Amino acid sequence: MQHGGHGMEESYTIRAAERLTGLPQELIRTWERRYGVVTPERTATNRRRYSLRDIEKLRLIRAAIEAGNSIGAVAHLDVEGLRRMVSGSAFSRSVSTDHEAALPNAIVLQCLEKTRSLDALSLDRALTAAASDLGPARFVVEVAAPFLERLGEEWRDAGLHPAQEHLATEMVRAQLVRLLSANQAEADAPVAVVATLRGQVHDLGALLASVVAAVAGWGVRFLGSSLPAEEIAWAARASAARAVLISMVYPPDDPRVHVELAELRRILGEGFPIAAGGRAASAYAPILETHGITLVADLRELHALLDGIR
Repeated sequence: MQHGGHGMEESYTIRAAERLTGLPQELIRTWERRYGVVTPERTATNRRRYSLRDIEKLRLIRAAIEAGNSIGAVAHLDVEGLRRMVSGSAFSRSVSTDHEAALPNAIVLQCLEKTRSLDALSLDRALTAAASDLGPARFVVEVAAPFLERLGEEWRDAGLHPAQEHLATEMVRAQLVRLLSANQAEADAPVAVVATLRGQVHDLGALLASVVAAVAGWGVRFLGSSLPAEEIAWAARASAARAVLISMVYPPDDPRVHVELAELRRILGEGFPIAAGGRAASAYAPILETHGITLVADLRELHALLDGIR
């Protein structure tokens, strides 16, 4: 990623600015041309690059206009003046909320650009800084999971080479492993066993769930991918687990899932808390219901479920 004339701040393309501000690209260009609201840096190929302060100013201008001001009345204001204008208005709360949401979105976009350039060191630093700034819970839910989703989308749309996707995936994995190790609960904490079923070889969803569980105060036994049901059940019994968490990412139509879940339920018994989540989990909803397994929609719901079990 290039740096503009704003110190060492990260810079953003106009497409990224559109996403982060909610303003159409053409409107941003018009405001630049007519009012000089921001002056983005230019690359060697004359492409715009916006600083984080540019992004903040555009967002504040949008909020001021939504509060009833004209662009002509606010275009000359600097960031501090815009903050004062929107402060205390009905829109100040939405601006604050938007800013909170914008930071993780910006981090995901930064990480995506570092992935494109195969800049492993900068990517690792960005992920580490995000985990530190946001905390492990927000990092997993708002950065790691969305970033992995974007990587998958870009790869499927041929926007990334497999090598780029693999590099970024492994960097995220390393970060999650560090977070899991750093957040393991005390010895007397309730235990959750986390794994994927036989034939389900993608385990990053299970690793995300493991960090969420650890942050929620659980002792986590992360078993990785493609384990037979009897092994998962054995680990649950051997560790006196209070819950088993199954990640289901791919494939969405594995005929073995019914057999594996039936065996898992048989060994652990009725009433033992088993939950399943992940991109493919909803495809197995009828099977999950048959075996009394809770379908978890997302990582926030998983956190709430674990709190309820405790």
